[in-house]
Amino acid sequence: MLQLTLEGPGASWHHVLVMGHVVLLGAFASLLTRLSERLVRGRGHMAFVFLASWLFDALVLTEELTPRAGRLVEDLGGTLALWRGGLTAGFATSVAVGFVLGRAAQPHLFRFVLIAAAVMGLGANHLVLRGNYPGVHLHVACLGAVVIAASLAGTKRPAFGVAARAGLRFVAVVAVALGIVSVVVPAPHGAVVRGLSSPGSVLIPFVARAHAWWRTRDDAAVADAPPRADVPAGPTLVEAPVVLWISIDAFRADILADEAQRARLPNIFRLRDEAVWFTDARTPAPATHVAMASIFSGKWFSSLYWSESASEPGYLYPHRDPTPRLPELLSAAGVTTATFHGMQWFEASAGILGEVPVSRYVKRHIESDRTDLHFTRSERLVAEAERYLGNESSGGGHLLFMHLLEAHGPYDLASGDTPWERYLGELALVDAAIAPLLASEALRERLVVIVSADHGEAFGEHNTFFHATTLYEELVRVPLLVRLPERKGRRVDTPVSLMDLSPTLLDLFGVTTPGDFVGESLVPHLRDEPATHQRPIAMDSGRLMRAMVFSDGFKLIEDRRRGYVELYDLKQDPDEKQNLSDDLTAEVSARREVMRRYFAPRTLRRDGYRVPFRPP
Repeated sequence: MLQLTLEGPGASWHHVLVMGHVVLLGAFASLLTRLSERLVRGRGHMAFVFLASWLFDALVLTEELTPRAGRLVEDLGGTLALWRGGLTAGFATSVAVGFVLGRAAQPHLFRFVLIAAAVMGLGANHLVLRGNYPGVHLHVACLGAVVIAASLAGTKRPAFGVAARAGLRFVAVVAVALGIVSVVVPAPHGAVVRGLSSPGSVLIPFVARAHAWWRTRDDAAVADAPPRADVPAGPTLVEAPVVLWISIDAFRADILADEAQRARLPNIFRLRDEAVWFTDARTPAPATHVAMASIFSGKWFSSLYWSESASEPGYLYPHRDPTPRLPELLSAAGVTTATFHGMQWFEASAGILGEVPVSRYVKRHIESDRTDLHFTRSERLVAEAERYLGNESSGGGHLLFMHLLEAHGPYDLASGDTPWERYLGELALVDAAIAPLLASEALRERLVVIVSADHGEAFGEHNTFFHATTLYEELVRVPLLVRLPERKGRRVDTPVSLMDLSPTLLDLFGVTTPGDFVGESLVPHLRDEPATHQRPIAMDSGRLMRAMVFSDGFKLIEDRRRGYVELYDLKQDPDEKQNLSDDLTAEVSARREVMRRYFAPRTLRRDGYRVPFRPP
């Protein structure tokens, strides 16, 4: 399966790694089987295998099971530890059952059926849940190995001569040595990246994390950058502006650049023609919670304090971080802020948006003829926004923010033969829903319309799907449109970040931008004036991945948790297919140092606190 899906330059290193890891998994399963036979008598085999599996799963599955256990606590009560232990026991039970089935099948031809089923399961493990749940993939691989080992245990081996037995021992020693080397010796970055994009490479994520932990240097040793002073607002662009900010979930930038999509998204494309279109915009993170928290606080994920939420055990939120959010800064300056949303984590208690004076949680309808969407449909939020703009926004500045979720996976709201077609169909639902707002003549002389996204979406690029798991362009490049009253539309090709949105809005409303906000105002671009920026185009993911796009078009990605880097020349390789990290080692080191010097003084340091890994 690995050979079929990973070919081309650098694939051979990956296959060597996987062969070594396969040997270790097989040795682990065989050792577990042999120990159970030597140490346990009677019916204690299953209990022994269950205990060993439970301890193993407790190590590799904790991060993945904690959010699920939190959901169960929220829905059914109990404690996080209790549900997490129960879920871990469920996984461990599957290994014990597989072991018992393998042993029971030993005297019969059924063993070959069982072995064939295990091999098919290992193959399926390589095809599903791409880019997610490495602990589950490792568990499934171990389960398959245990089933095969238990089925073969006790099999009468063919008779070999002395020389043949010595040869087999030599092959076994070499194979085990290869396995040990594949774990102990750090692999080339390119091979690690290939392995992480392949779910069947089940040990690579854990081996990479171990090497990263061993080699990590303390960023505190890097000299701090001087702090930036508060930035006062520039001249007024729009008198008493009313800003309508529409954020569309999982909206990729390349869709807005594709004229073939105009018929499907007529309203958004019409807005593109009338707006200042920032063609090269990136989100700070490829997951909604992290991206929005960063945009509204002006700080990176690693600059904020994340802790477990009381309302959602097992999930981390920035609700205890004291940084003032954009709505709070605007409110203090007399600007009215409002949001109509359909998800609980946009409430003030989650700490993502902060305190919004007019905040309305429009709860979803659960209709009998369709599944529960777990979010509120766009047309209901738009109806609330229309009423607000018509009745409550007279006089003074106003900011109205909405986040629309139809285009989020699993793409089951629109028809189509492929996930891509259904995804485009869901974007069309959003386009139709926001048409009344985009066409409204109310407050036209004061109305500023912004359309953006939280992140993009992957459809097989780099062997990944959905979002949150990587920092490739399909996930971080997003649309950004700003329509101003009585101004013509045009393109701005300068690279910008959604971290620039809060400083831009503060500037529009005449409010000083705090010096610790990492973004910079885009108002000079809106005025069609020359503009230079001192901040980099960077990303900081909740999965402890960072990236930076340099002025010469090179992009560096660093996974701090698993210790690998990637380097791409976006001018020559916009699809990020050629990882240059193993070829341009001096380039990588220099750019890595630049990125570390930037993030080190912006990383939260507090006694007992460590920047956490936050799964989506």
